[in-house]
Amino acid sequence: TEHGFGAEPASAVRMLCACCSEGTHQQEREVRAGAQAVSLAAPEPEARLLLERWAGEKAIGRGWSGLERVG
Repeated sequence: TEHGFGAEPASAVRMLCACCSEGTHQQEREVRAGAQAVSLAAPEPEARLLLERWAGEKAIGRGWSGLERVG
């Protein structure tokens, strides 16, 4: 991301065979609406700040909850 941290929606994770995962596998990305689980690679204070900023970009319809540290 522009802040140097990584983010990946859980819906984007796909299981591929070894051949496809090691080569160039064409896949179509879709944008899903509604609640989603997202893995965010950032220190907790920065993650909270980024999530608050993201939620504040729209007057209606954005929010976040359940930030958990993993690992």
